[in-house]
Amino acid sequence: PSFEACVKEGRALGIMCSYNSVNGVPMCANERLLKGVLRERWGFDGYVTSDCGAVRDIYDSHRFVPDGITATAAGLRAGCDTDCGDVYASNVVKAVRSYMLSEDTVDESLFRLI
Repeated sequence: PSFEACVKEGRALGIMCSYNSVNGVPMCANERLLKGVLRERWGFDGYVTSDCGAVRDIYDSHRFVPDGITATAAGLRAGCDTDCGDVYASNVVKAVRSYMLSEDTVDESLFRLI
């Protein structure tokens, strides 16, 4: 209830996803929570940023996906718009070129950041 109140009543503009995982899914790749709960159920329309290093943790610590390209695609598709780290910067183009990530998804995240 307190996080929901921050989003709804406090009209938060930005949210940070964390290092941990919920039910085996790293938070910055957790589409059910970032899109389903945060955006759809609670109506959040701001940006989501990762905690510093949390996108790298998707593959490095959690071993949820095999590499940075896949972590980039998973994070952006889940609704994590920006990476406080270097994973997105070096992998977004690769993820799009390998058809793991659509340009529309990238555009959607960029739109929320401006």
